[in-house]
Amino acid sequence: MKIELNHFIVEYDKEIDYMPNIISTLENNTVEILDFFGLEKLSKKKKVVIFTDREKYKKHLLPFVKEFKEWMCADTYDGNINLLEISEARKSKKHEDMDMDEFIKCILHEFVHSCQQEWNPNSNGTSW
Repeated sequence: MKIELNHFIVEYDKEIDYMPNIISTLENNTVEILDFFGLEKLSKKKKVVIFTDREKYKKHLLPFVKEFKEWMCADTYDGNINLLEISEARKSKKHEDMDMDEFIKCILHEFVHSCQQEWNPNSNGTSW
């Protein structure tokens, strides 16, 4: 499934009941984060990929990391904002108590990284 927003394309493969939270979070925080970096706009729409399967997320990560750690749940290694869906993220001990506020902060955290990559192209692939 795909949802196009002003600055984002959100992709996911199963229905996510909290999708309105994701959309409003992205739409309500974009300008402030862009302003922080002095960016008028993004060079192109940012793709947000929500993985609903831990194994698919692990396969996505392996070209970028030496080994997959069970706490890994979000990244921008490929230039997209990639997230493990909250119920899958909660399967790790580190994130078992993750609530929606923390998940939303994770999305914004990754968006900040992607803006930093636009602001400084040499920061691609940097581990945070």
